[in-house]
Amino acid sequence: MRAKTLEWISRYQKSRNEFNALPQQIQELISDYALLADAKAADADKALKQGLVAVAYAHASEAAIYAPIGNDDGPDRTKDY
Repeated sequence: MRAKTLEWISRYQKSRNEFNALPQQIQELISDYALLADAKAADADKALKQGLVAVAYAHASEAAIYAPIGNDDGPDRTKDY
């Protein structure tokens, strides 16, 4: 389960990096989701450090889901916003 938790964290980090590459105007529109994802990722990290792998898994998966830019499900970045 630890490996799957780290996989979710990796997905979150990838999405967060994509979010950071967006124009500031777009970031401002979806920043609430980014902040929620950040909080869930921090909770996952804390739970992992405490050895609570199942709790960390739940938080990490939520972080990846709430991250504003998904690997394949994010907005079309070829459009001029």
